Amino acid sequence: MNPLLPPSYVNTPVPIAYAGGQGISFRGDSTTTPWGAVPYGRIVNNTIFGDALPRGTGILVADNASPTILNNIFAYLQTGIQIQGAAGVPAPEIGHNLFQGNVNNGTTGSFAFISADPNPDTLFIDTEVGNFYLQSGVAAIDSSLN
Repeated sequence: MNPLLPPSYVNTPVPIAYAGGQGISFRGDSTTTPWGAVPYGRIVNNTIFGDALPRGTGILVADNASPTILNNIFAYLQTGIQIQGAAGVPAPEIGHNLFQGNVNNGTTGSFAFISADPNPDTLFIDTEVGNFYLQSGVAAIDSSLN
């Protein structure tokens, strides 16, 4: 195992709701002389909801970090995924995420499900009471990458 590649994993069993700042902030070491550790992590199976009036950032990746971001839902945010990369740091692996109602989806990666539907209740059962179970027929159901 390479000591410059510390592993990590983010998987929240409950939605991150009404995220005014960042739902998840994944950062490394901003030092470039000499290079610090470049964290590689997995950010999978999360639901990040801003508000009916979009606000916040779903995932912020900064300071020489390079996670894998898979199977997440980004809904009604100012920005879905924001990458602040640096030269010489591998780009994050991003795929199979669902984006709905965001002002700016940000970096969507491969195989993204994108919807511009303005109504959160076409995605979730009832966001006003905190019920973030998915409505039947939503593209995210049975569509994750294993």
